[in-house]
Amino acid sequence: MTNGVIHSKASKSLKRPPYLEMISNAILTLKERNGSSHYAIRKFIQDKYKDHLPANFKKMLLIHLKKFVASDKLVKVKASYKLPSAAKPKSKPAAETE
Repeated sequence: MTNGVIHSKASKSLKRPPYLEMISNAILTLKERNGSSHYAIRKFIQDKYKDHLPANFKKMLLIHLKKFVASDKLVKVKASYKLPSAAKPKSKPAAETE
C-alpha cells in the first residue's frame, strides 16, 4: 500500500514524450542542413514542453544526447546532431566480379 502517496513522476511522464522522440522531433522540425546544435534542440524542446520538463532538463538533455550518439540513434557532426537516416551514407565496398 502506498499510504495515499501519489507518485508525481509517473504522472509527469505521461505529459511529455521520451527524450529520443523530443530530440528527433526537434531535429526534423528545425530542418537544418548541417544538423541542429544542442542549443537549438534545447530551445525548441523548452518552447514546446515548458510546463512538463524537470528542473534538471539541461543536464539531462546533454546526457541523453551523448547516450544516443553512443548507441547510434543520433549522429554527431562537429557540434551538431543529425538523425542517422539524414546523415551521409557510408560508402559500400565494391562487389567483386569474377
